Parts: sequence; C-alpha cells; structure tokens
Amino acid sequence: MNLFSRSKFSGDQPSAETASGLTQLIQGAFHGLDQKTIDELRKIGKRKTYPSGSVLCKQGKIGDRFFVVLDGKIAVTQFSQNEEESMVGVIGKGKYFGELSLLDDHPNSATCTTMTEASVLELNKQQFQHMVKTYPLIANSLMMTILARMREDDARAIHTLLQKNEELGKAYSKLQTTQDELLEAERWKRELELAAEVQRDLLPKDLPQIQGYHFASYLGSTHATGNFYDVIPLNDEYVGILLGDVAGRGIQASMFMAVTRTLYVVESKRSLSPFDVTEAVHYGLQDVTNRDDMFVKTFYGVLHWPTGMFSYVIAGHAQPYLLQADGKIRQFHGRGSYLGQSASIHLEERRVRLKNGDRLVLFSDGVIDSENAAGEAFGHSQFQKVLQAQAALQAEELITHLQQEIWMWQAGSKTNTGFAMLVITID
Repeated sequence: MNLFSRSKFSGDQPSAETASGLTQLIQGAFHGLDQKTIDELRKIGKRKTYPSGSVLCKQGKIGDRFFVVLDGKIAVTQFSQNEEESMVGVIGKGKYFGELSLLDDHPNSATCTTMTEASVLELNKQQFQHMVKTYPLIANSLMMTILARMREDDARAIHTLLQKNEELGKAYSKLQTTQDELLEAERWKRELELAAEVQRDLLPKDLPQIQGYHFASYLGSTHATGNFYDVIPLNDEYVGILLGDVAGRGIQASMFMAVTRTLYVVESKRSLSPFDVTEAVHYGLQDVTNRDDMFVKTFYGVLHWPTGMFSYVIAGHAQPYLLQADGKIRQFHGRGSYLGQSASIHLEERRVRLKNGDRLVLFSDGVIDSENAAGEAFGHSQFQKVLQAQAALQAEELITHLQQEIWMWQAGSKTNTGFAMLVITID
C-alpha cells in the first residue's frame, strides 16, 4: 500500500462533542454495534488526516490498513486491461474500505485516493483481525457490506458488457450470453476462494495438547463449506470441544461461521455448562441475523480432563462415535434444534466418562454422505468398520487414515461438498 507521509495524527484526546460524533459515525458504518464494541474501535483505531491527493490504497498492491472515513471524500478508481483509469465510486463520511485485502491477502482491486482533505479512523491488519474475531457484530456487518459490494460490482460489470454487446449488434447476441455466464461463474469461483481463505484464517492452526489427551483435526474441501472446529482451553482443568457446520457455502456461510465460533469462544468463558453456552450462542445468532435460511448445526462439549467426565450438547449435528478400549463402538445420544433458525430452541445436555484407551471421533454429515462414483454413500456401517480396524492409532494417525479412506471412496465423484473431523484419544 502506498501511503503519503504527509498524514497527521490527532494526538489529543477527543472532546465530548467529538467523541459523540465519532460514536455516531461508527454506528452508521457498522449497524447494531453495542457500546462496548464502539469503545474498543475508538480505543485501538488511530485518527489520521490526509491531504487531498493522498493514495490510501493502490490497485494491485496488498493492503495492510482498514479505514473508516470520518470526514472528506475518497475517489475509487480502477485501471482496465487497456490501462485506462476510470472512477467507479466515491466513499464518503461514515463508510469504510480496505477490508477485502486484509481478509484474503490478495492485491487491492481498486485505488482509493482522497479527493479533499480527509480524516479517517485507521486500523492495522492485526487490530482489524482482532476486531473481526472478537466482535461478531462487526463480522456480520462486514459480511453484509462485502455481499452488497459484490452485487454492485456484478451489476456494473454486466452493465458494461451489455453496452458493448449492444454496439456489436445482433451478430454477437450469442457472445453476450456466453460472457454473462462466464462472468457469473468467475464471480462465484472468486467468492468461494475468498470464503475458503477467510475460513482457514479464522480456524486454529494448532490444537492444545493436554497430558493424557491428544487432539487432531481435519477440514477437507477445495472451497469453504461452513464447517469449523475448535478446542478451547477454559481453565486449568476444563477444555471446550467444538465442531459445527453452517448451512450453505460461500462468503456468507464463512462469515456466519466466524460469528458462530466467536460467540462460542466468548460464551464458553462464562459458563462450564454446554447447555448454557449453546443456548447463549443461539440467542446471539438471533440478534445478528434475521434470515431463516442461515442456521448452524453444532456439537459442543466440556471435558474435565483430570477425571475424563465429558458433558455435551448436540444441536442438530451428527452424533459422534466413541471407540472404546475393548473395541466396541457406541454412538453419543442427544438431540437438539439448529441454532439461529427459529426463536424457540430445544437442547439436551448429557454426560459420559471418557476412559483410558478411548477414541472420540467427531465428524460432520459430509463424512457419512460422501459418495463414490456410483452415487453410493459412505454410510455409518462402513465408517464404523474403518474405525474398529484402526483402534490402536493415536489421534493424528487415526484422522489421517480416516481421511484417506474417505478420499478413496470419493474418487471419481463430483457431488461431494467436503467434510470435517475432530479426534480425541485418551491414553
């Protein structure tokens, strides 16, 4: 990113009147934020003023800043393939930009230049990612803005294509249809790639290891599927175990996944009851979305590792398998509603004691539903046989073997949508 060195910081604390105005601007930019989130944005963001003509982000360069416009106007321009620069929009007071490059580490698709002297609230990449991961309302607001911009970009591109095709006349009518289809396919491909990168960035890179317990995870798909997992240390004796699956695919499902996981992380610090945590997550999702087609299935459990006592809640998710030391397999019971879909919710909290030699295998529906070239599902029976045949393996070895078995089963099939697994072994 090419930033002018003539920027100036507002070093003094803002007056009450200025602070009130800043609060109103943030509320306008991110609808529905609570006061705590607004205060955190004001705390970590740096107020800067740039003179007219300052380039805040440049097309083709990877950005490292997120901007909220406090005053002034920002011109958004793009260079076409023939190197012609054109203005595609103006960003004004109370709007923000720079988030896409921070989410996917891809070059900026446009250049943003101040048209007048402009004041901004500026966050670096680390601060931006902290806000997205910690505050679900910001993640939800970003999701809605990204979707709106994608629709605007699509509309603008289609409009340009239609204008050119009209000039070519009837002889090129078939080409118009082909171009529209290619544009839509490329847009969807780009959205899935972006969603997958957001998903990978938000999921934990390493899982904690506890004496006597081993954890391993797998998330398998070329593009984002809404699957997610986490192992959350709660205190010196308790750890939270989470596996979930958001309905749908693409950037919207990926951002909804980020909101859900953040809610689980926050609520798990407040209670050791899986019932209370899952119920709070459900109502948290209700607060940030009003769409009936967005919901999530989860398994959430709390392990007291010194005793092996494991409490859990299944909210519409696949029921895990417990491979016992004697080779027998039992399936966890318990049913519950999807989260975030309807106002009412039904949940059951159950308990089981994990023992030395046990292997707990959590998995998404994509494991059981995986199809081979003939359209046959992998199924519960086959999955159990694979588990029993590898009962002595540790977590990493077991999950590697399981994914290879499923990959071999899927060979030649084009209908599979990916799957996730989380394995805990007790020794």
